[in-house]
Amino acid sequence: MTDRRDPLLASQYPDVAVPCGRRSQVLLGRAFVLLMLCASVNSAAGLQILEEDDDVAAPVVGERQFMITEQQFDQMVFGGQQQVVQRAVAVPRAQVVRRVNRVQVIEVVEAAEVVQNLVVQSSIADFRKRMESIAVAEIEAVDRRVSLTEAQKKKLKLAARGDVAQIVSGAAELRPKLTSKPINQQQYVALMKELQPLRMSQQFGILGENSLFRKTLRGTLTAEQRVRFQTLVRERQRTIVSTALQNLERTTNGLRLLVEKRDKVIEVLLERGRIPQSNGPYDQYIVLLEASLLRDELRPLLSETEWEKFELHMVSAKRLVPTLESYGLWTERRSNVDDDEVADAAKE
Repeated sequence: MTDRRDPLLASQYPDVAVPCGRRSQVLLGRAFVLLMLCASVNSAAGLQILEEDDDVAAPVVGERQFMITEQQFDQMVFGGQQQVVQRAVAVPRAQVVRRVNRVQVIEVVEAAEVVQNLVVQSSIADFRKRMESIAVAEIEAVDRRVSLTEAQKKKLKLAARGDVAQIVSGAAELRPKLTSKPINQQQYVALMKELQPLRMSQQFGILGENSLFRKTLRGTLTAEQRVRFQTLVRERQRTIVSTALQNLERTTNGLRLLVEKRDKVIEVLLERGRIPQSNGPYDQYIVLLEASLLRDELRPLLSETEWEKFELHMVSAKRLVPTLESYGLWTERRSNVDDDEVADAAKE
């Protein structure tokens, strides 16, 4: 039989026998269509890859992802009270068979069972109420000491609302960054640093040293009122320092001082240190850090053993410096000149 092969295909693929004639034309047409389809698919795939490269890179396989719900976010920022809510649920207890008009009827007798659910109330409205109650209590405390006018009270209430509004606004801006999509560890750490000042609002609220409420209070007092208010501040600071020293007595390396020595240490810290004007969760550490800056004045007041114990606590407190600085609660001063400026500002 004569070998009839298409000359073009035979020259390109000599090992493949391809019939020529009309059948070969049909096959060639199909092959051409397949080649064009493959080319178009490869082109589209390449275009898709280029487009994906322009977007955000896909998560690395095995990389840890973080996701915070809006409820968790609100709980961290605005806090809330846990309340036990009781509700009655009908539970079948027994079946009773009786006859009604000669028809046997089966009835289910139900009883109420009390179920307790733990519900966390963390709404912004609840946060506003708590902050306003704190403001009212502080205004009343200051009023008892300095006799505020109605105009001064009104300014302080408006300032407190301004502080709350800033917290709520900051939370609204940060919430979608943490709750809208999963984030990697680097993003999580960076956003949590932004979140920390908002979380501190639960503990300090409007009473922080840099709050609008405090600034308004310092600016609205008359000279006579300021003197009486400073007396109130000094009493609060004395309580903070005294409580910190009492807490040191109950630690493993307990620092127990005689009343006379303790009073002298307190006076040095009050006169030369920068003690918080209101209570907070880090007061003891701030007192110790202030003491570490005043070692030249404090060391002569204590025995060698007492100073060694005191210094151990001061060294331990230094581990919290980054945290306190990030919260804006304490900043290390580099020289005694800074201490003098702080003391003068406090007196003013």
